[in-house]
Amino acid sequence: MRFPRHAHFGITTASGRLAVLLAAVAVLIPLACAAPSAQEAEDPFLWLEDVEGEQAMEWVLAQNELTRAELKALPVYQELYDNTL
Repeated sequence: MRFPRHAHFGITTASGRLAVLLAAVAVLIPLACAAPSAQEAEDPFLWLEDVEGEQAMEWVLAQNELTRAELKALPVYQELYDNTL
């Protein structure tokens, strides 16, 4: 049986079509057998969703300090700061 040329995307030999099929299966099987769904997987950052929680607020404040120190180290920081406020 011959398929129209577009039906097999220009692959004209049976062995070529088989190779494409096997490659597709090789890609899809690991995806189907991958890690559990996102709902089942443990989220190590779930505590950050408690946006008003003490642990999350402490983390945010610490990250802000790190970011502020990085920004203040830039030569243009003070000029930008003065111009924006």
